[in-house]
Amino acid sequence: MLPTAVVLALLAATTVAFVATEHAKLRPSPITKVSVTKIFSPTCECDESVAAVAFRLRQARRVAVTIVDSDDRLVRTLVGPVNEPRGPVTVEWDGRTETGDLAPDGRYRVRVQIGRRKIDLPTPVNLDATAPVVRLVSVRPTALRAGRPLRVRYRLNEPARVSVFLNGKRAVVGNSLRRKWKLQWSPHLRPGRYRVTITARDPAGNVSAASSAATVVAAPS
Repeated sequence: MLPTAVVLALLAATTVAFVATEHAKLRPSPITKVSVTKIFSPTCECDESVAAVAFRLRQARRVAVTIVDSDDRLVRTLVGPVNEPRGPVTVEWDGRTETGDLAPDGRYRVRVQIGRRKIDLPTPVNLDATAPVVRLVSVRPTALRAGRPLRVRYRLNEPARVSVFLNGKRAVVGNSLRRKWKLQWSPHLRPGRYRVTITARDPAGNVSAASSAATVVAAPS
């Protein structure tokens, strides 16, 4: 059996650690008003090509902002450590690692270090640089008369919005992110043959290659 003094010392140490932990929980966070881009593609050439990180410091502090992966490994240092005044802090991540290579697709965390304290922001950043794949399933009817709806069915390998093109000109954009769905509308077309293709844009901004083409014929009124 352990001596009474040792037991009492262990109990005291445990109590002190517990009190310190609870006190730390009660302290207000040194940062507020956090905003993080949830998903982006560094290769999309669009507004979602960088992940924006913004927060506000309650007081002037020495700050470092880094990106870490799911294994808690450093991916990129975005800021610091530098002395930041009280107020807003904004940084961007272009999806690159410390060596300048493109980071693989995946979920990353933004870590803010203030002094010795490390804070992982609650919103993860999802990097998605892979374009969706869309397949044109059917176009009906193939002989289109004025006033009749045109139905385009498709399938996707991931959630994305689909655009339909007639002879290379965008005709309609869907709102659904479903992987198996259809677009239906009544186009106003001059008589003739039309080449129907579709593309898909995922939430990160990646755009697929054009699908195979189908042909519809618009009949005279």
